[in-house]
Amino acid sequence: MNVPEEDLENIAYKNTEEQTQNQNRTQIQKRKIQHQRFQNISSKQAETNLKNEDIGEFYFRPSYKGTDHLTLTWKFYDENIVHIDILETMKAIGANIGAQLKIGEEVYDNLQEIVERYIVPCNRLLREVTQHQKFIKCSNYEELKKAVETEKAQDQQRIPYHFAILPKYPQYVILCYIPKKDIQREFIKVKPRGYFFHHQYHYPFQNMINWYKQNFREREYQRYLRKAQSPQPLSRADVAKAAAA
Repeated sequence: MNVPEEDLENIAYKNTEEQTQNQNRTQIQKRKIQHQRFQNISSKQAETNLKNEDIGEFYFRPSYKGTDHLTLTWKFYDENIVHIDILETMKAIGANIGAQLKIGEEVYDNLQEIVERYIVPCNRLLREVTQHQKFIKCSNYEELKKAVETEKAQDQQRIPYHFAILPKYPQYVILCYIPKKDIQREFIKVKPRGYFFHHQYHYPFQNMINWYKQNFREREYQRYLRKAQSPQPLSRADVAKAAAA
């Protein structure tokens, strides 16, 4: 199963953290971190706090993985919460935090650099999406599907498409369209470098839309579409299989 490691982390971490805490196997290890958005809170408390805060707000907090990790909990969109693992490296004995911080393969010198180079660019990219005329706000896939199908029914010659953000797909924008009869659903990940779609970065958002319109009939595009997998939440058994793959 080809699941990106960072997505697997986002899917798997919460159940693992809550399970271990409930079984009293581990407790939050309080950290002395100097940053205005750091708090010694659990994932549940971070999510509760963010419900009352604006889209794009976030917390840095301790990680259940230990004192060489932190977690970024980020309100990507309404009801769409992202949890990102931060690995601390080059950590001197007695230091409160590592001299270098890693998200995936990207290296940062401190937490504020993560804010400026990761969160701020992603929030800006997300605003482009939510302000686009083809974006619709909905709470589940059925609402998105119905909107596209309704437009198709009004004019069978059109290829209607819409974008949405759903709670069950952290950090993803969903593209839904109907070329002929069958509805298609694709996933676009919002990352600091741009919109990650079909294994390449696009920017700005309209350029990505133009690329999609120009290429979706091409053989290569269709081949990718047949192989692409949904980043939907996995069962614990699937997470274990993906981790071993």
